[in-house]
Amino acid sequence: MPSLSFPFLTVAVLLPLAAALFLAKIPESRRRATALFAVLGTAVCGVAASLELWLQSARSLADPLFAASWSRPLLSVDTLGAFALVVYAIVAIVLFSSMPRRDSTLSGLRNHLWILAGATLAYSAENLLLLFLGWVVASLPLVIAKVETSTGDKPRWHFPQIAMVSGSLCLGIAFVLMVTEAYQASGVLELSITRLAASPAMVDHVATLVFLMLAVLLRKGVFPLHSWVTQATEQYDLLQTIGFVNTHLGVFVLAKVAIPLLPHASAGIFHPLTDLALITALLTSLMAVAAMQPRTMVALLAASQSSFILAGIGSGSAEAITGALMFWAVVSLATTAIFVVLRSLEVRLSTPLTLRDFHGFGHHAPRLAVFFLVSALALVGLPGTLGFCAEDLLLHGTLEAHPFVGILLPIATAINAISFLRLFNRLFLGKRGIHVPNIADAMPRERWALATVVMLIILTGLLPGTLVNALSKAAHEHVIETTVLTYLHGVPGSAGF
Repeated sequence: MPSLSFPFLTVAVLLPLAAALFLAKIPESRRRATALFAVLGTAVCGVAASLELWLQSARSLADPLFAASWSRPLLSVDTLGAFALVVYAIVAIVLFSSMPRRDSTLSGLRNHLWILAGATLAYSAENLLLLFLGWVVASLPLVIAKVETSTGDKPRWHFPQIAMVSGSLCLGIAFVLMVTEAYQASGVLELSITRLAASPAMVDHVATLVFLMLAVLLRKGVFPLHSWVTQATEQYDLLQTIGFVNTHLGVFVLAKVAIPLLPHASAGIFHPLTDLALITALLTSLMAVAAMQPRTMVALLAASQSSFILAGIGSGSAEAITGALMFWAVVSLATTAIFVVLRSLEVRLSTPLTLRDFHGFGHHAPRLAVFFLVSALALVGLPGTLGFCAEDLLLHGTLEAHPFVGILLPIATAINAISFLRLFNRLFLGKRGIHVPNIADAMPRERWALATVVMLIILTGLLPGTLVNALSKAAHEHVIETTVLTYLHGVPGSAGF
């Protein structure tokens, strides 16, 4: 495997990890700047590795730090990993830049850094053990989070912790079964994802896929496991929750490991996976209509829109898979902006937000209103944004592969559009100053971060060609080449599409 010219991936993982470990030793006045420096360094390294991969037109590039001394590279970047690294780097920069001061505590900054380090390690792992480690590290902030009981005395575990621990256990069991099966078949202990995918001795057992899919469904919050997303959004740090959700490690593991390494077993899950994702999208959209708390509504809407990604991957259609990967970027950027705006409103108020009244925040914070509205409409396919291109590919591909169940996708989109407009109306429209006489508009750090998201959504929507080509390549490399022929024709192997 060819190598990168510099160990960008190693640096990208170590920067947030080191910052999280040593942040307590840094003076309090410099902690936020230190954390932001680590995030920016990770983003630069991720972009540099992705750019080198694109310029060399290679399938994957290994990190050179350990490639020369180890028989197998530990870290590498391919098209899917490069895409995930760049998208999440933007999400992390926006979150750290716009984070309110009251959230910039030592534990708050450290938790965001843990999530970033874990996600970066998982995206660039060439080794099953490192991928599992990245999954666990990214889950750590939600696992250790404690929520007060109604009496306010003792902390207790909630469903988010149970879901994260259960998902990690299922993933670990799946990886152990996978490695054990390969060892029994070939006599070689192999942890390299690339070599396992190419090995003819790889045993394609359904039991391994079952544990792997349980981990994916728990991580994604697919119905009926979606309630951990709403509970975490309601009771935990809001920006930390959306930062974790937008890692999309469940979808990443599905495309990176489940389908390439278990092509014959995974072919059988395409239809039920898509059906379950579409049912999740519809049910959570209906729940959002009845929600009366902004946090609950945005959590349900984010879960609904995020389910579109899983539906596209499971459709088996090249068009839908490309659209799903594009929608990954849309969901990550737009939901991050929406959560940032919501958190910005919360910290400006002395009373909890509800949807029982028209608050009229648009009179005092027109910039926040515009950022919220553009991001929300991009999620439901506003023409001129990346959401329009992504949903067009996603809808066509899904309806072609699933003409009956696929109709749930446009129905869920329409319901979500109604809920987003209702949320916008309640928060930003209404008579001037009835409930809130005066609040500050977007501050410069919030303004630049949110404007960056909006501009990216619009520019990539107007000029989507390069992104479509790159994601089409990722779709073929990780899903179509290994599975579609098996799924459609029962042809074994991983021949070119």
